Amino acid sequence: MEEFTPAYLFRYNAVELHPVADWDGICEPISPADIGKFPDAAIYWSVYLHYDNTLPENEDFGGVQCVADFPTEALAEAYARNLEILLRAAVGTRFHGMNW
Repeated sequence: MEEFTPAYLFRYNAVELHPVADWDGICEPISPADIGKFPDAAIYWSVYLHYDNTLPENEDFGGVQCVADFPTEALAEAYARNLEILLRAAVGTRFHGMNW
């Protein structure tokens, strides 16, 4: 994984937050509406940075990079909000906000 330095942050344009279900090491993002539907899975929250697919450096890639996992939504949201401040400062008007 590349370092998330201010110079590197310019490649992203959004912060995302998603719940993840973990079945013995097999992890899949799930809808918040599906929390509680998987009693055999551990649920945690992941914070992602979204690549800006309009930048040549990203070669049309617009996927996400997971940067942190948290046991609760509140902890993940607090981290994501701080990351949003850094990202907004790094990319300015290209920032698309947070998705969750």
